[in-house]
Amino acid sequence: MWQELAVQEKTVRRKARPQRPTGQANLPNQADHRGDTRLPSTNSAHQLHPDRAFTVLLVDADPHARKTLIDAIAGDSTILHEATNLAEARCMLDHSMVDLVLIDPCLPDGSGIKLAQEIDRMRSRTQTILITGEPSLNWAIEAFRAGASDIIAKPINPQELNERVLVARNRRKNNHQQERRIQRLRRVCKRLNGVRQEVTQQVDVLCNDLVAAYQELACQMQQAMKTSEYASLVKTELDLESLLRTTLEYLLEKYGPCNVAIFLPSTPGEYELGGYVNYDCTMDSADMMLQHMADVIAPLVAKHNAPIHLTDNQMLTDWIGDDFIYLTDNHVIACPCRCDSSQMHDAQNTSGSGDKSFASIVLFRDSLQPFDTDLVETLGAIGSLFSVALEKVIRIHHRHLNNDDGEFPSTGFSASA
Repeated sequence: MWQELAVQEKTVRRKARPQRPTGQANLPNQADHRGDTRLPSTNSAHQLHPDRAFTVLLVDADPHARKTLIDAIAGDSTILHEATNLAEARCMLDHSMVDLVLIDPCLPDGSGIKLAQEIDRMRSRTQTILITGEPSLNWAIEAFRAGASDIIAKPINPQELNERVLVARNRRKNNHQQERRIQRLRRVCKRLNGVRQEVTQQVDVLCNDLVAAYQELACQMQQAMKTSEYASLVKTELDLESLLRTTLEYLLEKYGPCNVAIFLPSTPGEYELGGYVNYDCTMDSADMMLQHMADVIAPLVAKHNAPIHLTDNQMLTDWIGDDFIYLTDNHVIACPCRCDSSQMHDAQNTSGSGDKSFASIVLFRDSLQPFDTDLVETLGAIGSLFSVALEKVIRIHHRHLNNDDGEFPSTGFSASA
């Protein structure tokens, strides 16, 4: 049974070094460490501090050798610990932050090279110097393979030992500076990564905005191309019947076979049929359905500011209620024909604020032949152009009814006007 472990800890000053105590300091939780080859890792706790004193642990069973080492390396900023065997050394390493360990390879309870291996594996910031009285090439290779940073031969030359310790001290300082640079680089990289992510998000948003703007511009150009032909067709139309015929023919050409109806206001709030193309309805049912649409659907369309797209019976029911029976199983698109004040002749502008509905256009056919979605927006553009042409026809045919204040009468009109 071996005696209670003793570790002597002291700060040695060159000018006034206190005498070594005769007693031994008791170590907490002492146990027999013989055969234990593992050291707990303290890398996370063993941080490098430039102002902290340089700590050296002497591991040698020979008290004379330890005294020689102490006399050689004692300094104002050096803290020395002593251990006589592996067990004491491991216990000291568990409870202290050590920068350099001087190890005699021949210890009472094991090999000092094995301790150097444990330190190299578990404590990367702690340096080791092996001291031997029988140096050889093979031994030196074994020591360096164990992780030793240096080796010294006995008898110890104090000047040589001081130089080796100074190298270890400078290495600790360089390691600290390198770690600080790494920490700064990590912080910079973290900030740069945050900035990169922010820039990436902004670029994504910008790209999405550009794509959306391009798509919107492309749609507008397509709409302009689709409606430019119609605008040129109705530009010279000065007769209402001819304008209605041209519009119906153009709609049939662009939308394919379908039922088309254009409703014109007869009196405020009431509409009558201006023009119609019958595609798949019988004559009897067509007359009844068109009258119903003039009474119910045309006023509803006129109240909207955008094209209407109805694709099933439920949407028809929600829009016109039980009167949807006339359009059961039909696909319907419709639009109000509005002309704002900027499009109308300045001298003969309609009264009131906002836009005025000049007509309602309704297209429908069997739901098995649905209208394409892009045709809905095209119908809105056609409706706007139709309202401009219709306003011009109204102005020409009713100029003799123009009031003194430059406003048209509020009465409606029909195709027979």
